[in-house]
Amino acid sequence: MSEKSNYYRVERELTHQEVIELYQKTKKELEELKAWKEEATEVMNKLQLQEIGKELQLPLGSDIPSQILPEIKRIKAITDEAILLLAAKDRLYKAALDEIIKLKTK
Repeated sequence: MSEKSNYYRVERELTHQEVIELYQKTKKELEELKAWKEEATEVMNKLQLQEIGKELQLPLGSDIPSQILPEIKRIKAITDEAILLLAAKDRLYKAALDEIIKLKTK
């Protein structure tokens, strides 16, 4: 017998009370799983994965969740570099203005 069938094998007949308890336990677990699924579905719907996939220009059928974090990191790196370049531009602009002012005051 396979391992799975051993798991379900019953060594003796269950009493009526045991069957009722097993049924109630199984029913409760099923209700909890259904509630979890509804909550998970609601969360997933709020993520707007199709819209994210379009923005990332991913082909249909792509695994969108696995693409989100790498894309965030890529965009963050571009943004960080742009901030550094803008800061450098501002320093150069200020230095150029200082030089112009010096030349005009001579």
